Amino acid sequence: MAKHFVTTMNKRLFDKYGKDLLVSYMNTNQKYPIYVYVEDDIQKYPIIKNVIYVPLFKEEPECENFVRRNKNKEVASFMFDGVRFSYKVFAQCNASKHGGKMYYVDGDSVFLKTMEDDVLDLLLPDKVCTSFYFRKGMYTETGFIGFNMEHKMMKDFIEYYRNLYIDDTIYDLAHYTDCHTFDRTRKIMTQKFTEDYYEKKLGDGGTGHIMARCNLIHDYLDHRKGKRKSYKNSPEWLRR
Repeated sequence: MAKHFVTTMNKRLFDKYGKDLLVSYMNTNQKYPIYVYVEDDIQKYPIIKNVIYVPLFKEEPECENFVRRNKNKEVASFMFDGVRFSYKVFAQCNASKHGGKMYYVDGDSVFLKTMEDDVLDLLLPDKVCTSFYFRKGMYTETGFIGFNMEHKMMKDFIEYYRNLYIDDTIYDLAHYTDCHTFDRTRKIMTQKFTEDYYEKKLGDGGTGHIMARCNLIHDYLDHRKGKRKSYKNSPEWLRR
């Protein structure tokens, strides 16, 4: 089955940490292409083999519409910043058109080792619709998500996911990050398609940096989220 990676960034974030992701992608000789959705001119970014830059607003005009409608909303904290996290969702939805197995990776991650087919298939088995880092009692960690676009249920998943932004119904939720819209979509799918929608919950279900504790992905990817961006590796990753 065809596979690809997806991420998103702008030039400011590329200069801050996104370049580390793409250099690590190149240095670890990843086998599958990575679609990098950018909010500005693709000519600003370096040419790297198998890195495909995609102008997000051109490919997803509804993303730009959403940003324009909501960019002046008052934001009390990141949990209520729907615009900030909308780029990820529109990038994922657009990249889903390539079919196969799609692996979303946050731009503040770094590859550590080539992700071979056996590892990628363990992270996202053929019969599963989505795979993700479930955290009991809180929202999903969305620094890495698997989407199996060959599964018959995924067209509906993407439609519900995307429409939360197109209809602005994201603002009916308790919080507005992509984690919460992903979880809302999962809930809809689970309730409406009980017998056909399958998930794989990755990790140990605990809080904190769940990805750094995961045996399956630990040797291949480090998500240097938050203050960890300034470190070569996440402290939790080093302690494992």
